[in-house]
Amino acid sequence: MAILLAVTLPAPQTLFISGEAGVPFRLLETAGTDWSPDGLQPTVNARVDARLVPSPTSPDGMRLDYAHVVVLDGFFGEAERRDLLDLLTAPGWDHLQGPPAAKWERETADGAGAAKTWGLRDGVLGQLVSDPTPAMCAIHTRLALLYPEADIAHMPAEHMHAPAAGMRACAGACQSANAAPDPSVPGDVPRESACASAEQPAVEEAAAGLSHAQGSSADEPASKATGSSHAEGNCTAWQVAVSEPGTGNIANGGGGECQEQEPAVFCAPFVGNAAVAGDQYTWHVDADPTSFPDSRWTEAFGNYVNGDPGRPLLVSLLLYLDDAWPRDWAAETLFLDTQTDVGLVVRPKRYRAVLMDQDVLHRVSAPSAAAGGRPRYSLVWKLAFLPKDAGHVCCLARPEWGPPTSIGSAARVEAVRRSLARKRKAREPCSLEDVQQS
Repeated sequence: MAILLAVTLPAPQTLFISGEAGVPFRLLETAGTDWSPDGLQPTVNARVDARLVPSPTSPDGMRLDYAHVVVLDGFFGEAERRDLLDLLTAPGWDHLQGPPAAKWERETADGAGAAKTWGLRDGVLGQLVSDPTPAMCAIHTRLALLYPEADIAHMPAEHMHAPAAGMRACAGACQSANAAPDPSVPGDVPRESACASAEQPAVEEAAAGLSHAQGSSADEPASKATGSSHAEGNCTAWQVAVSEPGTGNIANGGGGECQEQEPAVFCAPFVGNAAVAGDQYTWHVDADPTSFPDSRWTEAFGNYVNGDPGRPLLVSLLLYLDDAWPRDWAAETLFLDTQTDVGLVVRPKRYRAVLMDQDVLHRVSAPSAAAGGRPRYSLVWKLAFLPKDAGHVCCLARPEWGPPTSIGSAARVEAVRRSLARKRKAREPCSLEDVQQS
């Protein structure tokens, strides 16, 4: 008989990276639970956007990198779904009226000049960070148990922007500043870095595959096409310093309370979406650390490829919150392999969660007229996975799930790798045992 143990995870703390430009991280608040990730299998475990990126520790100076998207059905239950939806709307709210104006405003956009859609008001976004509900703590706890090799924290928004006046944006997902801005960043959510695996192909095999997979696409972000050099400095030794919940006061080394500044780029810890029929959404990435502006973040980590060893992996977690959403209502989340223009379609579904690397190109599909004006609600966490061990590679693909499904450029690289493996095997002399078995 299986025995379930209640697990109590640490209370919220702030991780602090050493150095002049130390960046404090607020860990997700967790709670005791009898939930276990044992036996959890993803509905989708996919990799896209195969590319070669610099790697000083590799013999060839390069490594093969992927972006990753994971879909988990049943990751949360009815209690969490109802609690979160009531938090973002109101208990008993008639959703045919659209989202409640007290908590939502039509000020969110996927990029500068893009059409505005429904997003959460600043006060609600602030409450999500400062006062997490039991349902949110349950989600945090499950994430922590699913990825025990990482400390999982909210993205430290105040340390990832460059002071400037004007638009608040986050790597293509931005929101126009309003009268009393406590900035938020839209984007309905999603990358696997090179997972430490014995099956990772050699650089020459990867190059052979990428020569077929890569092409110039007008829609492809430059940073994803070219990669990034590695930053200098010690970005692997995480030191712990406790801060008071809800404040920016760091007990050890740097920070203090945040200074009010107008950011040119702002990566908010949460994003809410209430997509309705007639909305227009554009392709975007949530964040790409190869192209952040100069800030406290880049002073600490430099510009790096998301998923580089020892550096924070930037991840978005998306939860669909509607009780039911028929297929003909549309409003899917779309993910695109930038080199081949093929990808994934993920339908909104009760108790469904999506994890994605933040530099995956994606967009929302607006609901159809059949939805009758009903919003498709989703809540997105913007997270930083901090490797607990120096040099460790954080990766969304769990080894116990088996090899991920390769899509687009990733599939082409895998096909070339298998072809080269067959050719090498054909050149190898047959042993007596091989002949006997044949």
